[in-house]
Amino acid sequence: MRLLSLFLAVALCLFSRAPAASAQGDLGSSAAGPSGVRSEAEQATGPPQANTEAEEGQPDALETELAAEYGVSTPPVRYNELNPRITVFGDFVGRLDNQGVVEEGTRVDDRFSLRETELSMQEAVDPFADAALVASFEEQADGETHVHVEEGYVTLKKLPFWETMPGGMKLKVGKFRTAFGRMNLLHTHDLPQTTRPLPVESYLGEEGFAQPGLSANFFLPGGGVSSSWDMTLELLTGGGIAWADGAPNRPGLLGHLRWFTTFDDGQKDLEAGLSAYTGHTDEAGKLSAQLYGFDLSYKWKPYLLGEWRSLVAGAEAFWGQRQAETDGVESTVRPRGGYLFAQYQWDKNLYTGVRLDYAKGPDDDTIDRRLAALYASYYTSEFLRLRLGLEHRWSDLPEEDGRDTLFFETTFVFGEHPAHPWWVAR
Repeated sequence: MRLLSLFLAVALCLFSRAPAASAQGDLGSSAAGPSGVRSEAEQATGPPQANTEAEEGQPDALETELAAEYGVSTPPVRYNELNPRITVFGDFVGRLDNQGVVEEGTRVDDRFSLRETELSMQEAVDPFADAALVASFEEQADGETHVHVEEGYVTLKKLPFWETMPGGMKLKVGKFRTAFGRMNLLHTHDLPQTTRPLPVESYLGEEGFAQPGLSANFFLPGGGVSSSWDMTLELLTGGGIAWADGAPNRPGLLGHLRWFTTFDDGQKDLEAGLSAYTGHTDEAGKLSAQLYGFDLSYKWKPYLLGEWRSLVAGAEAFWGQRQAETDGVESTVRPRGGYLFAQYQWDKNLYTGVRLDYAKGPDDDTIDRRLAALYASYYTSEFLRLRLGLEHRWSDLPEEDGRDTLFFETTFVFGEHPAHPWWVAR
């Protein structure tokens, strides 16, 4: 109760005194994907920088020859066109807990951390492909920084021998965030709440599920003027997912079917998806695991209430089975879990919401974990977001049962104008 009172008092003080006007836009991410309810993997980058006469150049002979051969236009380009579009994200988090919290053998309660710094680079490789590279600098529980490539891939939009890809197909080659559900597509700085939902952490991974492989996204017949169907199929290096973290030499298979529609003159969007993944839990590739998911998202942006009002709601359910071996004894567990959240936008800058999580243990399906979260996000501009969050946990695990945590989060961005995550209405 003391943390709840502190949360409400600080939120009232902060947001009642915040300026009403700011620059338009929001923090976002940078990958591209199919049309529909906008997600991180479905956003264009920000507006192009204005050219000046001093920056303009002309295409060389090779560009002109390629353009003539493949029917691609070649407008004048800037001399710095070969430089990628660069964006830097920083995510700073402070937490206050009512009990000790241990991660990787280290106390992490009542502390501040620069949780993640992310360097994102994007550019068109040639008329056929775009490339993206995302490097992440993550602070570990012991204070050390872990550096790794979170994503690095090429998206093939068409091929020299295939001018029009069937079904609007896009092929992705490299390491990328996989298309399992909705929340997994978001990078940490793009989350609508400070933490990922319990079932996403438990079944996909603490940072979600990103893995090297091949991905094909294409539209399916059956869509109309205001609706569409699309499918994503992925062939992935085995492992890399909490549900089936084994046998890297045995590929994992993932599929995601998505339906999107907009109605009421574009004021309401509805999206539903089905996901499936199959892999292995052991290095020998003898023990299999299957994970299934259903996701649903709704967005309402009423014209009559003005430009800066919206309601977003979403839910995901997870279920499946996984074989495991303990002390030479094989067993099969069938965990399940899910979450739901709702968020309201009060004006151009302020969002508040609630999230409820439930997850059974991935290794022991008799263990129940639950979480309730309140949060408030305020954007001073498209480049700075302030957030307060309060979480309470009920759990069969004694070390986390009854835990209350108050989060203070500051997310900043500089560089190329980022795209908006799907839950932001601008």
